[in-house]
Amino acid sequence: MGTAGSAGLVLQTVLPALLKAPEASVLTLEGGTHNPSAPPFDALNDVFVPALACLGAQVTLGLTRHGFFPAAAGASRR
Repeated sequence: MGTAGSAGLVLQTVLPALLKAPEASVLTLEGGTHNPSAPPFDALNDVFVPALACLGAQVTLGLTRHGFFPAAAGASRR
């Protein structure tokens, strides 16, 4: 994103389509990982991903570096 835009919200937007894809996907997102108006990376990793697993989805998240609002510059990988 190049800004403090929420990488987590972008992930949640594209994830349904990726889960329907015939092959596994690797996605690298850069931007805000900890924003006041979006779920932080830890919430996605500790709550959202396990909830998806209960539905049969196989999702793994990794955090390369934190990106805090307003500067951002975080990176996560799925």
